[in-house]
This record gives sequence, structure tokens and C-alpha cells, in this order.
Amino acid sequence: MELLAASFSLSSLPSILYTALGLGFVIFVHELGHFAVAKWCGVRVERFSIGFGPVILSFMKGETEYALSIIPFGGYVKMLGQDDIDPNQMASEQVARDPRSYTAKTVLQRMAIISAGVIMNLITGTMMFCAAFMMGLDSVPSTIGAVSPGSPAWVAGIQPGDNIYNIDGYRIVTFSDIMRRVTLSWEKVELSGKHHDGTDYHETIIPFKSKDDNRSAIGVTKANSLRIVDSSNELIQHVFTGTAAAKATPEFKPGDVVKSVNGKPVKDHFEYRQALMQKTNESLEVSVERAIGKEPGKSEEVKIKVEANPVRTLGLLMDIGQVSAIRKGSPADGKFQKGDKITSLETADGPAQAIGKEIDPLRLPQILGELHGQEVTLNVKRERQGADPETLKITLTPENRPGWSEFPFDDDAAMSIPSIGITCFVLHSVISVDPKGPAEGLVKPKDQIKKAELILPPGVKSDSHGDKNFELDFDNGKRSWPYLFWTMQECPLRKVKLTVASQGAARTVELTPTPAENWYTVERGVHFEFLVDFHRDTNLSVAMGRAVAETRNFMGEIYLILYNLGTGRLSVTQMHGPIGIVNAAVQISDQGFAPLLFFLAYLSINLAVLNFLPIPVLDGGHMAFLLYEGIRGKPPSERILIILTWIGLAMIGSLMVTVLGLDILRAFGFRK
Repeated sequence: MELLAASFSLSSLPSILYTALGLGFVIFVHELGHFAVAKWCGVRVERFSIGFGPVILSFMKGETEYALSIIPFGGYVKMLGQDDIDPNQMASEQVARDPRSYTAKTVLQRMAIISAGVIMNLITGTMMFCAAFMMGLDSVPSTIGAVSPGSPAWVAGIQPGDNIYNIDGYRIVTFSDIMRRVTLSWEKVELSGKHHDGTDYHETIIPFKSKDDNRSAIGVTKANSLRIVDSSNELIQHVFTGTAAAKATPEFKPGDVVKSVNGKPVKDHFEYRQALMQKTNESLEVSVERAIGKEPGKSEEVKIKVEANPVRTLGLLMDIGQVSAIRKGSPADGKFQKGDKITSLETADGPAQAIGKEIDPLRLPQILGELHGQEVTLNVKRERQGADPETLKITLTPENRPGWSEFPFDDDAAMSIPSIGITCFVLHSVISVDPKGPAEGLVKPKDQIKKAELILPPGVKSDSHGDKNFELDFDNGKRSWPYLFWTMQECPLRKVKLTVASQGAARTVELTPTPAENWYTVERGVHFEFLVDFHRDTNLSVAMGRAVAETRNFMGEIYLILYNLGTGRLSVTQMHGPIGIVNAAVQISDQGFAPLLFFLAYLSINLAVLNFLPIPVLDGGHMAFLLYEGIRGKPPSERILIILTWIGLAMIGSLMVTVLGLDILRAFGFRK
């Protein structure tokens, strides 16, 4: 009895057809393995079925009924003397006396019959991998696009443009490999690769649990390409509304490919951002390659002027929080400690300036970035256990890393100060109000910001955050002010509605962010596609070598998934059932035949591994019974067989109910 989740999805008919044929083929080859070896051993096969339950189509050929059943979760080969639903046959002496009975065969013959399905799936999966590699596959490379400030990867010194090539001894080729290996890691991961400058690195990192999906993560995202987004979805913009890129002359167009900035060629998105980071307050000339018409190979060079993108503020100076992380090898490494609080900044040009009064904490990253190469002193308050806080003077030299070149990933992220290598929180307590800012007269010092809503203005269909208003809640322990600030830069046309508390009374104010003086963002508002590589193995031996390695790796990963599920390190809510699997297969089928083959290969390996688990009614359960019989010289008793079979059926039934329930919840939008 084989376990495979399968269903249908409403999509294009060709994709549904390819998916159905592919999933049916994976089941077919598994059952064919059982069938062929059973026949070779002289066992009478009574039924060969694809699917379970009532038969909807069948025909007899010889002594075997070939059937298509209504429940497409797998399939089975029913042999004389072997029936998962009726284990009495396995212990029946009358059946055992029939020379063509499964139970009349030797233990080794029965082991061969039971293992044949798994072996066929492993062989088929490997061949599918090989075929997919020879046809060629698009994949997102293991290049890092951005690193979440304060995350384990950030603390270890991994930067945008770096590549990860190995995790825990496993070769890393794609970004998906990174995600899988981190998700399936133990308590820590050993990773190595190359920095963008070509130097090698090797780091030990302890992942954290992502609050979005409860998976282990290290805080990295995939890299962008230099090609501007070209989408038929009108809500997906190629330049974001209200940004400098939206006002560029001549205009950017979907599908443009950036070639140079201010005459200097850029070979990847990392170099493009580096060029932007060095000229945040200046207009730029961006040269793009633009296709001419629909005929491939014809293009022209277009030079586009893009003005600086001013930072928009609310005129609120908030309270700075504690240092939350320190980057390895940075100017702050060995000088700062987690929990420190920066109170003021001293330079050679004048007296100390207080953070939150003279200096906006959100502007501190920019100020320190502009002071790169110069020695500065930061006055710091450090808490001490059982004693009064200690006041320290920390002197260091900032690096040439502009402020806000590292942005917060989520609504509880700290603010990065890249030039000195720390992250610190910015709280939602108002210290002072800029008399020239939009909050003057509406918000007062000592006010507490409870909530913030970013409102899309009338007439604007969408911006970088889509077509919906969204709200940030500061009153639940989150320290979201840096995320609010960054989102204001990404959505420059949105108004901000604040819920403000003063002496226990709450009120609502609506503010229009205004451009700050001499303060500009790194990003100009161009929306790029993710970096994708196409790789094709034309040599059969190379492709087969990769296929064998892929099969071995996937088998190991499936066992790791099971271990992590069993220990609670991976939530059962991450599992997908029939609807999820088929929806994924249909979407992948839309990408081409090679990606579908790769996905079916993974399913084939998955089917082999799961069916060989020592669970009664699965192949692994039968193998366990056979091992018992081989050691004891007799099969388990009828009573034991019946009890264990019902336990196995209960386990499989519970699993199917769980994953089907999760699929249904996702279908109705209750889960991601």
C-alpha cells in the first residue's frame, strides 16, 4: 500500500493534464516494481490498482485485474496472501499452502517483492533528475541579495553580494539549497563561501526561528538581477510610485537592463547598489539596454537621469533603544556590548550632541556614515547587574558604509548603523518634536505612539507595498519605529495616521511626511527581477553524477525533515497535502517540462523514503515483519498483525486528515 498525496487544481488544462500524468507515472512505476518482481517470483497478482477505494475503470488481462480507483492518493498491488486491509491472509495456513501465494514464498523473495517499489522509485527519480539537468533548469543562485540587520548572518559578517557554497558539508548551488539546509540544520550550521571581493570565509551560525513560518533561518534573501521587472500584473510596478525613478527622464521601461551608472559599468546588482551608495545625494545617469520591438537580439542604449531620492520624515525625534547586535570584525566589535545605549555623539568639531534632542536617532546612521575615516566618540550608558549604570566613552573610526544601506526586514527589526557595525532599537517614545516638521503642534514630547497606519492616497492604485493600507501596532511590545520609517521611504505618497497616547488619553493624528534637508535614501525606486541562472548539462556522465548526488541529498533531507517534525523543531503546519502538492506541481508545470520533471523526481524519492518507514501497511512495515520472521523463523501472530495493521492505518489516516485540513485552511486564506 503506497502513500502519495494527490488531487486537482483549477488552472490551465494542459498543466493539469501534465501534472496528472506525471503523478500517475510516479505511482505506476512504484507499483510496477512490486508487480514485476511478484510475477518473477511466481506470485499470483489479483489486482494492480492506481488509486484507492471504489474502482471507476478496470479490465482483466490473464489472472490480474488492472484498475483505476476513485481516491488518487497512491496505489497498490494486491497479491494472493497479502492484503493490508485484511491481515488475516498473511497468517492464514490455507492461503499459505497455495504455492502461488505471497506467504508461500521465501523471506528473501518477499523482501525482494516489497523493496522493488522503493527501488523503482529511486531509479526513476534519479533518471528524472538526470533528464531535467540535461534539458536545463532555471535556478536562483546562492548569491546573497540582502542581510537582515542583527540576524545571525549579519552578526557573522555575511554581506550582500557574498556567495554560500557549502552548508554542513553539503554542496550549495541554489538559494533554495540554502533555505533547505538551514531549515533542516541541527542546533548550528557550518557554512562557507566567498565574499564579493573573492576572499573565502567559513562561519558557524546558530539559526533563529522565523516568525512568519516558524522555520529556521539565518536572515538572508536572494539577489536581484539588473533587469527591471516586466509583469502583466498592473499592481506590480517596474518603478515605484512617488520615488525618484518614477520621475526619471527619459522614463524607465519594463524589461530594461542596467549596464552602467555615471559611465561606470556594473556587472551585477551588488555593484549597482555600491554605485548608488556612494552618490546618495546626487543625480545619476543610469545607462540601460532596451529591446527594440519584439524581434530578439535588437536593442538600444538609453541614458536615463535619476535625481536623488529625499528621505521623508514626520519631524519626531524618538528615544533610542539598546544595542541589540554587533557585527563581527566591525569597528564596534570588542568595544560595544549588547544592551548598551548611545546617549550622545562627540566629534572633533564641537561638543557632545544628545541623541533624541540634538540628533534624530534615525539620522545617526547617516551622520556616522558621513564621518567615515574620522575618529568619533560615542557616550554610552551600560547597565550593570546589582549596580548603577556605567557611563563609557567609546572611540572608534566609522567605515564608509552609508546610513540605511541596510534596511529592516520586518516590523520588529532594529535599526542598523552599518558604518560602525551595530544594530539598536528606536522606541516609540517621543523625546522632542521638530518645530518645522509635520508633527509640530499635533504631537508632544513624552507622547507614546501606539499605532501607525500608512494610507494609500486616493487615485493611486498601488505602490511598493501593493494596493492596501496597512497598520503597525506598537502597543504589543514591538519596537517597530525603524520599520515604519523605512516603509515611509518605500511608499513616499502615503499619509501616516498615528494613534498617540498622552497621560493615558489616546487620540489620532494624520501626518503627511515631508522631505528632510540634506538627507537622501540609497534606493531610487527601481524594481528589479530576482537573479536567475540557466544551467544545462550536455554531458550524460556529468548529469548522471549530479542526479545521483541530488537523489542522495534529497533522501537525507527527508529523514532530517522527519526528525525535525518528531522533535518539534519543524512545525507540522509546514506540511502540505494533496491540494498543496498538486497546486505546486501545476504551477511548476507552467514553467516547463524540465522543472516538472525535477519536481516529480523529488516526489518519487519522497515516495520511496516515506513508504519504507517501519509503519504497518507501508512497505517498511512489511519489511519489518519479514525481518522479524527471518530472525524468529516464523511470522508474527495473527493477533499482533491485526493490532499493528490497525495502528498503521490510524497513523496514516490521521496524517491524511491533518494535511488535508491544512490544505483547506490555506485554500481559504487562514494559513500561508
